[in-house]
Amino acid sequence: MYRQLMEIESRLLPCGLHTIGKPPTAEEAIASLQVKPADIVFLDVRMPGEEDFAAIVKVRAAVPRARNLVALSSGGVKGDAARCRELKVAAYLPKPVTED
Repeated sequence: MYRQLMEIESRLLPCGLHTIGKPPTAEEAIASLQVKPADIVFLDVRMPGEEDFAAIVKVRAAVPRARNLVALSSGGVKGDAARCRELKVAAYLPKPVTED
């Protein structure tokens, strides 16, 4: 996963964008965003130690300015896209994400 993040980072840098890290919990993501706001936040639908979609709900509640949330989901579980629409995430990407 780290290698993939670095590949993404290398594509973002020429555009003046960068990644700020990969927090392992929703609480750490919230703490990071409160210190260093981000224009786009990528969150896994199923973060370790969280119920499905809980991290998205928590980040939305704690950091209202984090408007551009992108949800990542492994394997496109049935109902994930609909739940993302309910939560008004900016985009839903089933993993693995490829260039195609």
